[in-house]
Amino acid sequence: MHYLSKHLPVGILVSNAAYFYQSFELRLYIAYYTGLLLCVDDNFDIQSDGIARFMELYQRGERHPTDVLNNLADLLAETSTFFDPVATNLIMCATFSFMNAMVIENITAGMKIPSQAKRYPDYLRLFSGISKAYATFIFRPSVSAAQYIHALPELEDIINYVNDITSFYKEELAGEDENTVSLLAKLNGRSKLDQLRVLSDSVAESHRRTLAILKGRGDAEGDYFLFWSGYIPFHVSAKRYRLMELGIH
Repeated sequence: MHYLSKHLPVGILVSNAAYFYQSFELRLYIAYYTGLLLCVDDNFDIQSDGIARFMELYQRGERHPTDVLNNLADLLAETSTFFDPVATNLIMCATFSFMNAMVIENITAGMKIPSQAKRYPDYLRLFSGISKAYATFIFRPSVSAAQYIHALPELEDIINYVNDITSFYKEELAGEDENTVSLLAKLNGRSKLDQLRVLSDSVAESHRRTLAILKGRGDAEGDYFLFWSGYIPFHVSAKRYRLMELGIH
């Protein structure tokens, strides 16, 4: 797995920072899951057909055209050893949707988003952010999905938008203009900074709603508190986001 040398360290950081309270075995699963998906994302051009056909081949139990995709398929086959059927299905669906999102982004590259398609960036982000899986990872396997399922829409927004907010400065410095903040700003007729504030307020509101939804739900509430205490500091302090240049630590 030499191809993971660049991305597995990121997966280890994510699993140990945001999911530090999970078992070692599950943190290892999250680390490899993250590393493999980053590797798939970074190498779309050399395995685009395999990515487009990933779910088809997985369904048939056939091997995939690259080692990365084969290893991802093997890892997904282990998901049910950690999670109950509902949680397993959430993670599997998120993974297949991520693959499809990459294909959609590729076939629509260069296309102008119609001004009336205001919900499209958020719609695609739900797929590309793999938020359904990372929201499911918040809760220990012993916690029934019934205890947290009502909070999942809020958790998905938190996971997606915290990443979009904290990566915006780095992307602006790099001249990137296809990120979520920039796309939403164009479609909504706002400045990028105003759109950034809107997303920040949205995350704060989703956090408040999540606390209200999970209140009194035992381990589900406790697991979310633990996740929040690690996820936010991880993003704010990550060197790759360069937020320290703004005095944010």
